[in-house]
Amino acid sequence: MIDRRLRIEEGEKAAKVALTIDGLLSLLKITVGVFSGITMLTADGLHGLADSVTSIATWLGLFLSKR
Repeated sequence: MIDRRLRIEEGEKAAKVALTIDGLLSLLKITVGVFSGITMLTADGLHGLADSVTSIATWLGLFLSKR
């Protein structure tokens, strides 16, 4: 039981780190893409935000599984 809870908490931490990194990189790519006029970089940043949604879903699933 404790081992399961520990694994879930480690998964939550990993999801939070992934969300933070994905979010920051996405915002950086969007900002640089907009100011430099490189639409491909802006599109990649928007795609990265979609990855953030996946991290949120993962974190939420792990959070709810602790109950």
